[in-house]
Amino acid sequence: MGQLTWLQAEDTLGWRPRTLRRGRERYRLRGYDGLWDRRRQQPSPRCPIAEVARIARLYREQYAGFNAAHFHEIVQRDHAVTLGYTFVKRLLQTAGLLPKRRPRGRHRRRREPRPCFGELLHIDGSPHAWLALRPTEPDADPDHR
Repeated sequence: MGQLTWLQAEDTLGWRPRTLRRGRERYRLRGYDGLWDRRRQQPSPRCPIAEVARIARLYREQYAGFNAAHFHEIVQRDHAVTLGYTFVKRLLQTAGLLPKRRPRGRHRRRREPRPCFGELLHIDGSPHAWLALRPTEPDADPDHR
């Protein structure tokens, strides 16, 4: 428990494989300080790894079955989580702890056009040659009177 595969870590953090390998190497050499954003002299806002692990553990162990809004409200109030609702929701969805909602459909859907031009055309069953689909001459038709 607590071990992620490379693919799961990439999905959870939203990083590319090369960035993940470089971050792992910095973490191995310098620990948590290696993950600091050196330009801003503070931890990277995209990488609150300890907080992400804590939130996922809280949901798994104490709040399984809560929806995203209720869970976020409780961890903000009781566990001093400062991350935003959307970040927490996306974190739980990518970790497979919350289901992703299906997108809503349009209110009124247009009918798909027919694949063949003129498919809805009513074909006359009469023996008359006026219809282009029946080019026979009236004299050549034995049923014609």
